[in-house]
Order: sequence, then C-alpha cells, then structure tokens
Amino acid sequence: MVPVADVAASFQEAVADVLTRKAVQACRAHGVDHLVIGGGVAANSRLRAMAAERCEAAGIRLRVPRPGLCTDNGAMVAALGAELVARDAKPSPLDVGRRFGAPGDQRPGLRFTGRTFDGAPCPDYCSGLALSRVEC
Repeated sequence: MVPVADVAASFQEAVADVLTRKAVQACRAHGVDHLVIGGGVAANSRLRAMAAERCEAAGIRLRVPRPGLCTDNGAMVAALGAELVARDAKPSPLDVGRRFGAPGDQRPGLRFTGRTFDGAPCPDYCSGLALSRVEC
C-alpha cells in the first residue's frame, strides 16, 4: 500500500523547494530586496517557513499576508474573464491544449513577449511566458 501521507509530504516539500529557490534566484538576478508571496499557495505553512529561511539567508525581506488573507486567484481569473468579455474576445475552443498567453495567442489587450517586465529575455526560472498589457 502506498503511504499517502508520505507522498503528500514529499510533494509539498518538492514544490516548496522549487518555488522558494527560484523566487530567491529571481530576486538575486534582478537586484530585488523584497519578495512578496500571495494567493492560495501563500497559506501553505511549509512554503512560508522555507521562504522565510531562504530570504533571511539571502538578505531579502519577505512579505506574506496572514493566512486568512491568502486566497486562491479565482477572483483574478474572473476579473480577467470579465475584461476579455468586455473586449469581445472569442472564447478558447474546448480542445485548447496550451496555456493562456502562449506564443500565437491573440487575445485583445494582451500579448506574449517572452521577456520580463524590464524587457530582458525570460531567464530559466520564468517558464518562458511573460504577458504584457497593450492598449487596443
């Protein structure tokens, strides 16, 4: 029988490790001295603890809302949906097989850049996706 609790704990540890390592790496690479973690994932106590340890070691100030304020991004997704509807965006087909914002996505008001917000190419820790808002 598979020890479910052990698998879950191992998964949590792996996710917290990758997220915090890459976030601190991104801060260092761009000279950022504050890291903000938000959304539903920020309620995870292991992620919070690991981020605190790594940020302290790197001299980065960590900002995380109290757990009661760490909600999932459903409201953000709904707001984006409302924005797209307001711009008469066509819905994605039901068989869509790629993430929103991938190269070739022609959503009104958003475009794929492949670059960070300061215009530099996306580094390895950024999954290769960056969106920027453009005026229609």
